[in-house]
Amino acid sequence: PGLYNQAIMDFGALQCTPVAPDCLFCPLNDSCVARLKGIAGSLPVKQHKTKVTNRYFNYIYVRMGAYTFIHKRSGNDIWKNLYEPPLVETDREWTEEELYASPQFRGMLSGGEEPIVRLVRKGVKHVLSHRVIYANFYEVILPENSASFAKYQRISVEDLHKFAVSRLVNQFFSLILEPNN
Repeated sequence: PGLYNQAIMDFGALQCTPVAPDCLFCPLNDSCVARLKGIAGSLPVKQHKTKVTNRYFNYIYVRMGAYTFIHKRSGNDIWKNLYEPPLVETDREWTEEELYASPQFRGMLSGGEEPIVRLVRKGVKHVLSHRVIYANFYEVILPENSASFAKYQRISVEDLHKFAVSRLVNQFFSLILEPNN
């Protein structure tokens, strides 16, 4: 079957080309439906490319002593059932100030708490088949007794490797967990 398939592909590439099919010398011209209908020059029909959309992710890696927070992605979206740090998705790239002031970020914090926040990586581009993700990664440091990020799963930093994560998140975890970082 592999040899037959390759022969058909070679035939299509050499004999039955989209722009200038060589119908006159084609061994199949008597039974070719495209030639009989007069549409051989317009085949194959080129399919439209899937529209690529940009998405903007702001990941928040929380350090609370020896613990951090993650959650499992759900819904019918990319990376379903994979884990990730708390996320604020935006419609465009945000500045650090916009993120800090946003209701999404403030809603993750316990009332009035002011954590130490630092930008770790900015504008990381991650290309998928029909999405381009631009990700910013922040580290948030909180005291161990903090009530912030209560709706997320609290885990030991040592156990992070036990959870399935996207390649993008895995690369970030590798960076942030380096001994000299």
